[in-house]
Amino acid sequence: MATPGRNTKAWRMIVAGLRQTETHCWRCGEPLRPDLKFPHPLSTTGGHIIAIEDAPELADVPSNVRAEHLRCNSADGAHRTNLKRRGQTGRELVTSPDWT
Repeated sequence: MATPGRNTKAWRMIVAGLRQTETHCWRCGEPLRPDLKFPHPLSTTGGHIIAIEDAPELADVPSNVRAEHLRCNSADGAHRTNLKRRGQTGRELVTSPDWT
């Protein structure tokens, strides 16, 4: 099943458009390399301005997506997860009893 903002046809079209038009990563400001393909850390992907968990209805909305390096996108996701683990976002991570 397709997940909005991650693997829908609309998402793939948004990212393909970003690869053709954007020249710099919106997170780090460094040049993008559209010739590099996933999973290279400097490959171009799309990053959500407003995270999917905060506004799932904006997951496949082009105006909510900016071009960024895969490593920048991954680092942002890890940062958000770590904040949740520390209880600094107002949303606690839900863990199974085996992990508590």
